[in-house]
Amino acid sequence: MAAKDKGKGAKNSKKAPAKKTARKKGGAGNTAPQLVFISTDETRYSELFNHMSSGVTVYEAVDDGEDFIIKDFNPAAEKIERISRDEVLGRRVTEVFPGVKDLGLLEVLQKVWRSGEPEYLPDSIYRDSHDPGSWREHWVYRMQSGEVVSIYNDVTERRLAEHSLRQSEVRMNSILSAMTELVFVFDDEGRYVSYHGASQELYADPDVFMGKKYSDIMPPHFNELAADAIARNRAGEACRFDYSLQVPIGLQHYSATMSPIIVDGKYTGSVVVARNVTESRLSLEALSASEEKFRTLVENINDVMYTLDADGRILYASPAVERYTKYKIAELIGQSFMPLIHPDDLAGLIGSFDRLLSGQLEPWEFRVLDKDGRVIWVRSSSRPVYKEGKIVEINALMTDITEHKQTEFALRESDERLKLTLEAVNEGVFDWSIPENKAVYSPSNYTMLGYQPYEFPQDSQAWKGLVNADDVEEAERLILDHIESGEGYSVEVRMRTKSGEWRWILVRGRVVEKDAGGKAVRIVGTHSDITSRKQAEQLLSRQREEYRIILDSVPLMIAYVDKNGRIIRINNAGANALGMPPKEVVGKTFHDFFSHDQAALFQERNRKVMDTKMPLIGRVFQVLLPTGKATWIQADIVPYLDGKGNSIGSIFVVMDITDRKAAEEALQEGEERFRNMANLLPQTIFETDEKGNFTFVSSLGYQTFGYTEADVAAGMHVLQTIIPEDRARAVESIRRRISGEQFPPNEYTAITRDGRTFPVAIYASAIFRGNTYAGMRGMLIDITERKQMEQNLKESIERLHKTLSDAVVTMGAIVEMKDPYTAGHQLQVARLATAIAQEMGLPEAQVNIMRIAAAIHDIGKIYVPSDILAKPGKLGALEVSIIRTHAQGSYDILKNIDFGGPVAQIALQHHERLDGSGYPQGLKEGEIMLEAKILAVADVVEAMASHRPYRPSLGIDNALEEIKQNRGKLYYPAAVDACLKIFNENRFQFE
Repeated sequence: MAAKDKGKGAKNSKKAPAKKTARKKGGAGNTAPQLVFISTDETRYSELFNHMSSGVTVYEAVDDGEDFIIKDFNPAAEKIERISRDEVLGRRVTEVFPGVKDLGLLEVLQKVWRSGEPEYLPDSIYRDSHDPGSWREHWVYRMQSGEVVSIYNDVTERRLAEHSLRQSEVRMNSILSAMTELVFVFDDEGRYVSYHGASQELYADPDVFMGKKYSDIMPPHFNELAADAIARNRAGEACRFDYSLQVPIGLQHYSATMSPIIVDGKYTGSVVVARNVTESRLSLEALSASEEKFRTLVENINDVMYTLDADGRILYASPAVERYTKYKIAELIGQSFMPLIHPDDLAGLIGSFDRLLSGQLEPWEFRVLDKDGRVIWVRSSSRPVYKEGKIVEINALMTDITEHKQTEFALRESDERLKLTLEAVNEGVFDWSIPENKAVYSPSNYTMLGYQPYEFPQDSQAWKGLVNADDVEEAERLILDHIESGEGYSVEVRMRTKSGEWRWILVRGRVVEKDAGGKAVRIVGTHSDITSRKQAEQLLSRQREEYRIILDSVPLMIAYVDKNGRIIRINNAGANALGMPPKEVVGKTFHDFFSHDQAALFQERNRKVMDTKMPLIGRVFQVLLPTGKATWIQADIVPYLDGKGNSIGSIFVVMDITDRKAAEEALQEGEERFRNMANLLPQTIFETDEKGNFTFVSSLGYQTFGYTEADVAAGMHVLQTIIPEDRARAVESIRRRISGEQFPPNEYTAITRDGRTFPVAIYASAIFRGNTYAGMRGMLIDITERKQMEQNLKESIERLHKTLSDAVVTMGAIVEMKDPYTAGHQLQVARLATAIAQEMGLPEAQVNIMRIAAAIHDIGKIYVPSDILAKPGKLGALEVSIIRTHAQGSYDILKNIDFGGPVAQIALQHHERLDGSGYPQGLKEGEIMLEAKILAVADVVEAMASHRPYRPSLGIDNALEEIKQNRGKLYYPAAVDACLKIFNENRFQFE
């Protein structure tokens, strides 16, 4: 492994230093991930929802967040769970997927629902009776509607692949690290692309030959041999040859093996393994070196390797035993293993040891006591060492499984909590064994009916005995159909309480177990008290009957018309006007009662109301009734909508205004001209008397507010058109105008006859007859469109701010998913950096940019391998250099996003130091942005005060001492002073 790392370092040394490149390009990288923001457009959402590869489930909380009902379930989720969408919609998640509690998902759903903060549930294994075990990862969010969304993937294959890859890499690196041979890799054109081996044995410096053809570097006799070997490799044949080279350590002789690299049946290069055979003693030295490397490997692994003799005495123990037990190796060698064993496990372990000596191999799990008496759970696997057919030693490997055992204990506690939860919920749960006809009921089954827990027997006959006799047959039929079909069932029955009352109970169940022949043997289900819902349905039925009576009693002609102009319902007044009983009118169209032109007009207005979903109010016209009477009518036509808000027809509310029309025709000619002019205007014109009652309203006013001229004639007050909250302000405005005060038009919220509200602007002036106030004359303008434009603009700005905020939170969550050991680091740094910036008196806009940059400054860590981020020990030089690329990575990701400020540059510079010792550009004080100087102080304080994989927390005091000691050298003085001040005055602490 060391040789491999050294080779890569040699290869990279020819490239321009990262520092210079960064300065030249201003921190810009060559590529950057593109952040894709999902449009809220419904069509795009539907396509994404139905075609994305991740499973998506939408939940709605019930029982105050104790459980969740599945509201939506995309095709990817159906594929992952191997269950159809129809089988899960509307059902509780704990019913459909009972393993969510053990998985931890239910707790995460509850936490997100209550806090609104997104959560990530790392790779966890899910199991239930249908799923023997698969790995999942979940991202959980709460939508504005309050529903909770889980986006997840089945990562079982990835986990297995990662495990295999890690094993493969470990094996390969171990092999390469142990090899004494030189290993070269040629591509298909004979260029050097990689090597492993000691550099002093190389024919030339690696920078000379890496990337070049062997024929340009090596001597002729090697080139001839290599050319022949490559030709044989291309044919798929491995070969070997010997050669000699004058290398820096002298003339050396090698035995080389060249093997082809075949990818998808195609030759892509060759691997050359060259063994130095100059002297036979080198073989012995190589063997010794290999043995030393093995010993080094054994002594540095986390698990304990140990050897026992046949009497159980410790002959050997690897250094890891000192970390496990706190005993020194010298204290253990020659001692019996028994004193280290927990007393409760000793007898069983001695039995296992005796069976091992007899040749029976079995893994051991037991508790070990360290030197301080602390209990450690371990698993030990052993292999006997035979000599002359007799076991003389035991070689074993011991692994710490304390965390695993703690998880098992937690799962047991979770099972107990689940049992308590089932006993506490308001729904009864039952488990019915069909072959034995036995059922187990939770306490709620009893208490919802007024019984004490377990007061009636735990069997199905007891349940049947409580069901109303009229409901038993239908319930048994549905249950039997379910047993035969395997589909879930739901049935509503009346059940007798202990007091003798009847309550409506919703019974739902599903087959959860079948025998070898596919026959159902077990059903699990729930009982829910739906008495209140049933009572509400009965009340609704009575209200509908009362509505019918009222409809037939009013003098207005009311008819419900479908989209084809067919009358589907009419009241008595309407039927009398048409000269037929209501039953004979239903089913006929306008053409059955009116002239062709009149019927076409009715149908055209019916279609207009349906299409626009906007009512036509106060339409006045003359019709010739089937009775032969010419009648003036005023028709209000309103949309007839179904439960989903779709137009299915119109409702005609018709008033006979023949008498009123006769009176209107007697109006004076001047008043008629005024009315005609007013009715032509696109605004509502009105006049009132001295009491505020309308004396005139233009036709647009009737259409807008739904009132009729009869309402005005009856003494309709102007304040009836304004919501109660605005009436006091309107009265004050009238008083001021009467006094002669001039001011801009007032804006109020108007209210129509049917309760619809909308914004208006009113221009008005007082009417005086002589010196006596006689009323008001004015104009009302509907400003809904203007207000909507203002609201749209406001919402658009708010959405932009929210989108930016959500993007920052999401990007911050990305790196925390990659690096769980520093979870929350960015948000904590953002809090501290914001507090420092505010203490320094920075403008609010600059503070906001500071907050955004701090919240995502480590986003570049997504480029850093997880194994390095989570490594629990000192990092090597190469690993440190890799981690240091995260600042450039953050810049590359953020540079093309408009945050309204230099967020990308701040993230790029947050590891720079005043004396130029920082990275990636080595900037000095005058070259570093102010925000980056502040972020550097906050980042150092939070990092030192927090736990890291490679060390425990150093404490806030040490962190503050660090910035104080290096104030002006590494860290910006003003930022250090502000930070120290807010901590010393207890105005800030980490969460």
